[in-house]
Amino acid sequence: MKDVSIILVTHKRLGHLSKLLEQVVEQFPSSEVIVVINGDASSQYDDLRKKYSFIWLEGSFETPGLARNYGLSKSQRKWLLFLDDDITLPDDFSKKAVSILERTTDKIVALGGPDQQPPNSNFFSRALSLALTSPMATAHTRLRHTKTMGSIRSGDESNLILCNLWVKKNFIVDNKILFNKNLFRNEENLLIEEILQAGGEAEYHPELSIYHYRKTRLDSLLKAVFSSGKHRIKSIIFNRKLFNFLFLIPSIWVLYILSLFFYSTVPYYLIPLKLYLSLSLFISFKICAKEALLWPLVLFYQIFLNIFYGLGVIYGLLCWPFWIFSLRK
Repeated sequence: MKDVSIILVTHKRLGHLSKLLEQVVEQFPSSEVIVVINGDASSQYDDLRKKYSFIWLEGSFETPGLARNYGLSKSQRKWLLFLDDDITLPDDFSKKAVSILERTTDKIVALGGPDQQPPNSNFFSRALSLALTSPMATAHTRLRHTKTMGSIRSGDESNLILCNLWVKKNFIVDNKILFNKNLFRNEENLLIEEILQAGGEAEYHPELSIYHYRKTRLDSLLKAVFSSGKHRIKSIIFNRKLFNFLFLIPSIWVLYILSLFFYSTVPYYLIPLKLYLSLSLFISFKICAKEALLWPLVLFYQIFLNIFYGLGVIYGLLCWPFWIFSLRK
């Protein structure tokens, strides 16, 4: 695929990176590959540098978005493919991509598909992957993680994901659209919304999926989910169209749970809790229809995601005045 520049930002994931680069060479032999090492490169990348004659860049970037912008500035091809360093590619990924690009109209500026659990994933990874498809956990963004057999959909920030994102370079360069340097997460949401507001169109292709290693360690998952909630609020500073009341529901739920310590004896005050638990049980049962043994863990992850995303949103709302003040300097 001569028209594609693959931009890959990496940070301390040498094992996953090595496997992904092998797949990139096999599936995209004629593409331009740009690897941006964010942080201390040391000597651990020397073997990979010698093995692959890619464009290797490095620096200490405050946010991943700045690292991607640096890689973007060095690219020369028509299409940009942004990949994360903790993914792997299905064997037919490039073939599907070629087929899609051949029939894509000039109006389409961005496209992508969902992420999936890697083959032979462990018990925890499979459970988390199922939880991410639950409307109770990810609401209208669940299509980012749901591989459905269906037709092409209009793309937007609710269904396109950064670890599998294709963008036309000339369009974003001409319209001066870059990844926001102030966001540590959710930066693709703002980029996609700016593309749409500039007149570009996007498509979601359910068959164009990649494999994404899940953060099953609770401390890592907690940090990622909390940060997503926080940066969802921060992103609204730059574009109010990214606001959706659905993102506030987990934070309202957390505040309700905390209030139970004071109002649990009030008549009917426990009704929302009972409804929530009943709905959580029902939905987790439903999405575990083919893997019933995963149900308890899926239920746990579903509630875990709700709580820590809600806490992230609350933290973001508390930080809002400080962010507004600091951005005006």
